[in-house]
Amino acid sequence: MYFSQVRVKQLATMLLITAPALILSSPNRSHASGAKPNIGEEIFKNRCTICHGVDGSGRTTLGKKLKIPDLRSDEVQKLSDDKLIEIITNGKGNMPAFKKKLSLERIQYVIMHLKKLSKAKLYPETNVKSEPNGWNSINLLPSARAWQTFTAKDM
Repeated sequence: MYFSQVRVKQLATMLLITAPALILSSPNRSHASGAKPNIGEEIFKNRCTICHGVDGSGRTTLGKKLKIPDLRSDEVQKLSDDKLIEIITNGKGNMPAFKKKLSLERIQYVIMHLKKLSKAKLYPETNVKSEPNGWNSINLLPSARAWQTFTAKDM
């Protein structure tokens, strides 16, 4: 087949215009740009949340029963990657071993996700106490005591 120089330039121009449009309209642009999806988060959701919970707190029915540690705690967050690989691979206490279920690479993805779960990035559960004026300082809603002293004439 023989293409003229004009035809080649037209085809090249069309390709340069449509290729970026196709990439940008891709349903999952993270794959198109070469970025990997958050594999660790997906594995964690599928394998770990039953005990550790989505947030890693361990506040699930099974987690509370087994006294699962909070993965967001400084104690867990300070563990080396090698130690975390060992725990996930071989299990610890009531935690099963994942050496037959997850490759080393997938375990490392889980560890990367685990490191994102630090308490500094989440809102920790707190015991909220009312201020002397009866207002809750956390979400600025009146406490039950404030509602008791609130009358119709205050509206």
